[in-house]
Amino acid sequence: MSMNYNDGFLYGMEMVQSYYETWNYLVRVNPVNGEVLRLCELDMNTYGYAFGNMAIDHDGNFYIISIDITNYKTMLVKFRLVNDEVTGIETASLADWPTYNYGSMVYSGANNGIFWANDAGQLLWLDGSDMGNVKVMLLGDIAGMEYGATNMGLLEIPDEEPSVPLRGAQRVNLADSYLLLAGGTISVGLSVEPWNAQADAAYP
Repeated sequence: MSMNYNDGFLYGMEMVQSYYETWNYLVRVNPVNGEVLRLCELDMNTYGYAFGNMAIDHDGNFYIISIDITNYKTMLVKFRLVNDEVTGIETASLADWPTYNYGSMVYSGANNGIFWANDAGQLLWLDGSDMGNVKVMLLGDIAGMEYGATNMGLLEIPDEEPSVPLRGAQRVNLADSYLLLAGGTISVGLSVEPWNAQADAAYP
């Protein structure tokens, strides 16, 4: 999963497989209660065969490493999410860096790019800000991969984490209904969506 600091939610990919077919979905995860919402299908004709590698930069751009199903070469896919709709899809070839299994990605603001740990046991740095000229640098090998380990979770803890915007409340839910006498007060539990909503207190 990756954190989108533009809206304060985690995002990931869900893979659903049958005996004959595979479907990939973009999902959003509420970091407070773990609720998962399936947003859209990432069809293979557009996004390729995604292996779970995903990163989100601080400007809200999504990056996915996948396999182009027309030539079976590695490619980088970039897009944005606007009102829960995918837009601005761009792709770039990474044919010089073949991948055949799961890896992990994380965006690093301090290093102005993405760290990618691939299934070959390599740690790479990518700059996809210009998809017409993607920069790739091999940083080194990851120990232990020769024994069949899989890179499944790459994490960077920044010295200064970007702030998450506060948003207007879209829904407020009360668990129960209450009946009060005039002048009475009560403390109640409620849930507010989205989790980072903020609103001025209102008094009757």
